[in-house]
Amino acid sequence: MLDKTRENIREVDHLFNFQLINVQNIPYADANFDAVIANGLLYLVPDLEKAIKEIARIIKPGGILIASTSGSKYMKEIEDLIIKADLPVHRNYTKYSFSLDNGKDLLSPYFSKVELFRKGDSLLVTEAEPLADHILSTNDNLSEEQTMAVRNFFDKYFKENKQLEITIDTGLFIAQKTNH
Repeated sequence: MLDKTRENIREVDHLFNFQLINVQNIPYADANFDAVIANGLLYLVPDLEKAIKEIARIIKPGGILIASTSGSKYMKEIEDLIIKADLPVHRNYTKYSFSLDNGKDLLSPYFSKVELFRKGDSLLVTEAEPLADHILSTNDNLSEEQTMAVRNFFDKYFKENKQLEITIDTGLFIAQKTNH
C-alpha cells in the first residue's frame, strides 16, 4: 500500500514521509496530525478500540479521521454461495469488526462529529475465473484439491446461471475532533 501511494503521488510537489507503524501503538505525540486516513483497514486490527483511541489521540483539535469500510450487505451473495456450497474458504465478507453498520457507534466516544457517507452499488460478474481468483487470493493455505473445488463450483455456477450480481456496500466515515 505504501509503494502504491508513493507511486500515485510522485508528481505532487510536497515532501511526504512514509512509515509502516502499528495503529495500536502510534509513535507520535498527542495532537500531531490534521488528518488520518484509514482506507479499508480498521476491521483488520486486533484491538480496534485501542486503535481508535490512538488515532484520536494523535489528531489535532479540529482534525479529522477518514475511515473507509464496508457494510453488512458487502458481497453478501458470494458469502451465501460459499456457505450453501460448503466451500473450504473464508466466509466472513459481511462480518467486519469495523463496518458501515457499527462505525459511528465505535467512533463517537472519541470524536465530536461523525458522518457516514454510504455508497450502495453492485457489480455484475459474468465469468467464473476472476471471481474464483478473487476468493482464492484471500485464502492462502488451501490444498490443490480445495482450490479445484472452488474453481469447479464457480465454473458450474456460471454455466448454469450466466451471471452473478454482487452487492458493493461501501462508504466512509469522516470523524472530527472538537476544536478545544
